[in-house]
Amino acid sequence: MIIETTQKMLAFGSIGWAEILVILIVPLIIIIPFWKICSKAGFSPWWSLLAYVPFGFILLLWGIALAKWRPTTLSHSKPT
Repeated sequence: MIIETTQKMLAFGSIGWAEILVILIVPLIIIIPFWKICSKAGFSPWWSLLAYVPFGFILLLWGIALAKWRPTTLSHSKPT
């Protein structure tokens, strides 16, 4: 049923391959940076999936901004 509906939409021109490509690539462009930010900030990287939920992007930004970050040490810096 879903395949038939998709085929009908493609046949009538309401959705094309470019739109399908955008639907698949744009979430990756958004989620991958948040995945790295969350893991570097000490949070579970799975929180980055909130960026794909409506208004989850805003909640994720506020959560990262207001949370207490764990201090990190850089391996190349020397204590003074």
